[in-house]
Amino acid sequence: MVIETTAHVLFDKIVEEITDFGQILKNCIGFASDGAASMVGSKNSVWSRIKTESPDCIQMKCICHSLSLCIEHAFSKLPANVGFLLTEVPLWFSNSAIRREEFKSLFKIMNPVNEGNVSLPFQTLSKTRWLVRGKVLYNILMNWEELLGYFSTCEAKLSISAKYKCRLLKEMLADRINYFYFLFATPVVQEFEMINSTFQQENSDPHELSKELMMHHQSLYERHLNKDGTYKTLENVDFGAKFIQEINNFTLTAGTQVNKN
Repeated sequence: MVIETTAHVLFDKIVEEITDFGQILKNCIGFASDGAASMVGSKNSVWSRIKTESPDCIQMKCICHSLSLCIEHAFSKLPANVGFLLTEVPLWFSNSAIRREEFKSLFKIMNPVNEGNVSLPFQTLSKTRWLVRGKVLYNILMNWEELLGYFSTCEAKLSISAKYKCRLLKEMLADRINYFYFLFATPVVQEFEMINSTFQQENSDPHELSKELMMHHQSLYERHLNKDGTYKTLENVDFGAKFIQEINNFTLTAGTQVNKN
């Protein structure tokens, strides 16, 4: 048990435990941990200390944490609008039962036949829960038109402080480019999280887990790279069937409107 989680304290505790088992750190052949800076940073971490004592030791980061960090890094490359919608839409409803009920009522009106078939966009994003981002993306994407309808009609009865955010969310949802980013990102993130959840299962077959991870890597590779490792042209990149279909429909509609004008 440790009170502090600094690299120094954790390293000393590891050495103490190893010594209690009659071993020495120099014999360590592998070190597995999450990706926290105090654990695996290049300087002044548990790993840097272990590497000094045991140069032949191999580092093995947590697969689940690494997959989550891949998604987090990828999202940092997307426009800020995507992250804003992902955070602020669920937060808008999180502390207000009235807002949730108003959205549910609007959803029923807009979907009289499919009522209840789609998850509502109330689940909030969490940095500590690795399998949430894909669900939040999906819930917002599946309720995109309903959310646009809601934020287009709710501004009048809001307080002054809430009007600005409501208007901002409405404008972002009305921007089709933001919709396309969600359409592209959602299946990719869900694929990462599916692999992540597989690795979190108990009593899984290591061989099968390795195969799943390799298939996932190959799938990502083939979407944007040729067999020789060169980047595909934009026309040949696999953005997903639904994304391509929606882009083509949008292009045709925009072209028709331009011709009419």
